[in-house]
Amino acid sequence: MEIKVWYMKNHFIKILAVMGLLLCAGCTRQRQTAGKNNPTDRGTVKEESTMEIMIQDEHDTTVRFVLFSSPAAKSFYEQLPLRVNVEDYSDNEKIFHPLKELETQDTPQAVASSGTLAYYKPWNNIVLFYENGQPSDTLYALGEAVSGKDNIKRLQGMINITKYKNNTVSQKQKVKEEQRRVKALIGTKTFTLSLHDSESARAFLKRFPMTVTIQELNGNELFAYMDENLPTDAQRATKIHTGDVKMFGRDCPMLFYKDFATAYSYTSLGKVDDAEALAQAWKEGNKEVIFTY
Repeated sequence: MEIKVWYMKNHFIKILAVMGLLLCAGCTRQRQTAGKNNPTDRGTVKEESTMEIMIQDEHDTTVRFVLFSSPAAKSFYEQLPLRVNVEDYSDNEKIFHPLKELETQDTPQAVASSGTLAYYKPWNNIVLFYENGQPSDTLYALGEAVSGKDNIKRLQGMINITKYKNNTVSQKQKVKEEQRRVKALIGTKTFTLSLHDSESARAFLKRFPMTVTIQELNGNELFAYMDENLPTDAQRATKIHTGDVKMFGRDCPMLFYKDFATAYSYTSLGKVDDAEALAQAWKEGNKEVIFTY
């Protein structure tokens, strides 16, 4: 009798265990498919949001996003402004790291489609999709591109992420931008420089007016050495673009008039207009540049 009771009890325990495993498997399947087929609240989280951001790299490539009204989006918005390095990942997205992890509770999962801004929690990555990607249960919706979506693929190097408010720029800001537009005189040619609002660029501007001897290198750049060192924020570059104004080391401003690949680190100072004409100004025998207002 005792053996029979023990057998029945053991058999009942096994049945309960199997039922528990089936229930867990059902939960797991539901959690996995939620990211693929169940974006139920994704339409409502963006309706009431007034949060917009602008992402801009050092080559003036810009993308504007509207953020959803989700906890993850709000915690990201509160970290702005940010200056971070953007990286390529796979063949369909750009990624960067926020200052700290985002709050994902009650945040809907993201659809990995072109123009989507999302947060990948396991790696603490913010993802910018420029092509459709694979769904993931740990990819959370932050927002979507509303302007410059095609520019996502072109973003590179250091990017500035700021809060965007209806594209309103105060008069004070406009004056400040004009003050950062300066000149480089080479012979009879005048080039206009637009300097960044950075510590290095401001220190460079304080030396104006300044006359330095210029040299040419590799058929793609003009450079000079100053008598003083400047503060730096050097970042490794993968490509130089025509019109880049950068500083090598602490005392060597450079004006680039051709695109080329590079592995060196530079501090970005700004951009120069009509950069292709720099080579001709050099060929005409001009060996000095005057940086002035």
